[in-house]
Amino acid sequence: MSEPRSGVLYGVGLGPGDPDLLTLRAAGLLRSLEVVAVPRSERGTDISGAVVATFVDEARVVTLTTPMPVDATAVGRGWRGRVAPLIAALDAGRTVGMVTDGDPSLFSTFAHAASAVRELRPQTEVVIIPGVPSFCAAAAVEARPLLVGADRLALLPASRVDNDVMLAAMANADTVVLLKAGAAIDRIRSVLDGPARGWSVRYARRIGLPGEEHRDSLDGAGDDYMSLVILRRPREATR
Repeated sequence: MSEPRSGVLYGVGLGPGDPDLLTLRAAGLLRSLEVVAVPRSERGTDISGAVVATFVDEARVVTLTTPMPVDATAVGRGWRGRVAPLIAALDAGRTVGMVTDGDPSLFSTFAHAASAVRELRPQTEVVIIPGVPSFCAAAAVEARPLLVGADRLALLPASRVDNDVMLAAMANADTVVLLKAGAAIDRIRSVLDGPARGWSVRYARRIGLPGEEHRDSLDGAGDDYMSLVILRRPREATR
């Protein structure tokens, strides 16, 4: 495993929250990096911190408060004002990484931070260390495949799409994964009670974290940001 290089911004996927699901490469980097940025949302949610504490001493940690606006342009503006500690560390020749829940390529805070760093410091190289996506961890607990054969998958951020988008995805996919589902639970219920009646449901929340829960219905599901829903087309149904 190669040592981290200065001048590079590493995006380290932590997986769903269980340190045992961290990849060997991610664990090695976290032990070696001189600066490890940990995002914390403005509403206080900190999923990454517990995993990082297993591998990184506090002196190397930099906390970045992350904006949570719905508008993507506003998110970008917010990050340009928050990456100064990363740029300062890169300019000083230190090895720098930023962690993110799940995988850095899937709806992650790292994508916004890396874009802001590249805009403000164009010479920065970005290297991504993949992590286990939460929906794969949820399917593993269920011991049921997400896809087989020629099945098609749709992956959506539930809180940022409307019912028409959900239904369009279900019309063209065999499995639909709805991430960040908490704020959209009532809308998901309405879809399942109507046009999508008959699809199977798997609900999971806080995977790999205290309070982890898995169930085959949306009964009792609440507004938990760290939740997801897996919907599967009935096998006898045809597109």
